[in-house]
Amino acid sequence: MPNPEGDEKEWVEIYNSNSAAAELTDWLIDDQEGGSSPQSFTEVLPPLSYRQFFLGSNKLNNDGDPVRLLRSDLSVADSYSYSSSQKGAAWAKETQGNWLETSTATPNEANKFSPVGGSPHQDNVLELKKLVLGSKIELTAFVSVPLDVFSDDEFYVVDDYSGIKISVDNTPEPKPKLGDKVHVASTIEESYSEKYIKSDAYEVRQTDLRFPNPVEVSTGEVTEPNEGKLVKIKGKYQESDGDSFYIDDGTGSAKVYLKSSTGIIKLKMDSGDEMEVQGVVSQYGFLKDGQANYRLMPRFQSDMRNLTEEQRLRGTVLGAATELPVTGGQRAWFSLGSIALGLILKVVLKFSGEVRQV
Repeated sequence: MPNPEGDEKEWVEIYNSNSAAAELTDWLIDDQEGGSSPQSFTEVLPPLSYRQFFLGSNKLNNDGDPVRLLRSDLSVADSYSYSSSQKGAAWAKETQGNWLETSTATPNEANKFSPVGGSPHQDNVLELKKLVLGSKIELTAFVSVPLDVFSDDEFYVVDDYSGIKISVDNTPEPKPKLGDKVHVASTIEESYSEKYIKSDAYEVRQTDLRFPNPVEVSTGEVTEPNEGKLVKIKGKYQESDGDSFYIDDGTGSAKVYLKSSTGIIKLKMDSGDEMEVQGVVSQYGFLKDGQANYRLMPRFQSDMRNLTEEQRLRGTVLGAATELPVTGGQRAWFSLGSIALGLILKVVLKFSGEVRQV
């Protein structure tokens, strides 16, 4: 808090993110090297705890200054440099490591973020979706559906709370890939009853990350609370309707929609086959009966599996090669021929299985 209201003092909050207590003996808080005198302290911070430290008068400049946490040997434990400060606003670190200015100061508590003087809302996806349409926002999250899979100007992102579609006017290089950490800044909009972020462009901030697994939900949960999320469902095949088919695990039928831009080929499915599908939950308006039209959209061919068919193929291949040769005469030649036929069948089935995964 570099620029407090009224007679309040400037302060800095320290958080111990470890699972053990932190013994900070003769540590210091300082601004830039060669600036005002460091302020020393000795504290024991319990695990996962916050501690507010009030500073001397005018230690931090309102128009920008570094803030440094120094160990007793004067080495830097942590630091941040802000460029400006609005009165009564605090600079705070969010869970993904970005520093943001917030009008909601929370000393000795978890950080909260509210816009300052008309600045964009900066929060997790779940909270941003609650804003009124047209609200200015900033978001840093991870790509769950790359550009050019569903559309050449749309992709999806997720964070620890939810997921959302990003629609962009410009697509500069590098294009966002699966798992990339991206930043967008624009407004919350809605199309066919699905919230999305309308952005001029995007910024890829980190790439080649390990992408988290989809969230496993029931077929009956392909609904509003999971809109925009990357999920996985399992259920029995019921019926097909054009580019869509339906599966149910007993909690309610889920619609799986194969968007033509993905190039996904619908698998062979018989009634009752156990299917496993992962993809993004999306809403496309409402059905004729007034029900919300939620669907699960796979991204790649590998997002879809017919578990029953896979089991059938495994059983067929194993059964074709169960006969072993015996010593001598026609019986041996017949058995060897059976094995050769089984091996050929196995190769053909294996090749067929690979084609299905293209």
